[in-house]
Parts: sequence; structure tokens; C-alpha cells
Amino acid sequence: MTAATHAVLVGALGTLTITVMTRVRRLRVRDRVSGFALPATAVAVIAIAAVARIAADGVPTWRTELLAVATAGWASAYALLLVALFLPAAGGGERRR
Repeated sequence: MTAATHAVLVGALGTLTITVMTRVRRLRVRDRVSGFALPATAVAVIAIAAVARIAADGVPTWRTELLAVATAGWASAYALLLVALFLPAAGGGERRR
């Protein structure tokens, strides 16, 4: 029960963090044209990481591998967020003054 609660709460916080940071960045550079493919992918990867974390306690024989998937998922999701945050600035988005 503790692992499931941890995974759900951390998954929710990861999703919230990614979506809010992306939205604020896009509003700041007035980027209304770009799609949300990278942040959406990052949120999907966070969901996979949360499921892997829950499954790690349910399948003891695969625990290490599932925890590695969860860890890689978090790292990948935030790497995608990093790209999504700097992509509008690299594309010449109009900045506020």
C-alpha cells in the first residue's frame, strides 16, 4: 500500500510539474504555435515510470529491473522537459519585455 501511494503521489507531482512548467514557459515566450508533443510524451513516460514503480513491489523477481525502468522513465521525462523548455527560445520565440 505504501509503494502504491508513493507511486501515485509522485506520478501526480511529476505530471503537475511538467505541465505547469511547460505552460508557464510557453506563456512567457508567447508561444502559441508550437505543439505539446514533447511535454505530452514526458507525461506519458512519467505514467509508465509510476506503473513500473507500483509493479516493482508486486513482482519481486523483476524488482530491480522495474525500478531501473522507473528511474530511467523519470530521467527521460525530465530530459524531454528540458528540451521542451529551451525549444521555444531556440526557435526565436518572441520574449516579453
